[in-house]
Amino acid sequence: MDFLVVSLPDHRLAFAIELDGADHDNGTQQHRDVVNDTAFLSARLPLLRLRAEEQHTRQNLEVAPKRRVWSVQTARQMT
Repeated sequence: MDFLVVSLPDHRLAFAIELDGADHDNGTQQHRDVVNDTAFLSARLPLLRLRAEEQHTRQNLEVAPKRRVWSVQTARQMT
């Protein structure tokens, strides 16, 4: 994971961000990504995957495709 975001004041894990670069396009790394995705899903913790090659601003993250935000919203609903 590249970033872990916590909520205050209890420092509880809110979600994680994984920046996927070109190395995430090979089969071995894709398998590792599935393992990580499964672990986060099992723990009911949202994982937001973003392409490292793209520029990410608050504005474009707020209108990100639903597939990127879905896991965050779903995990929040599960807690």
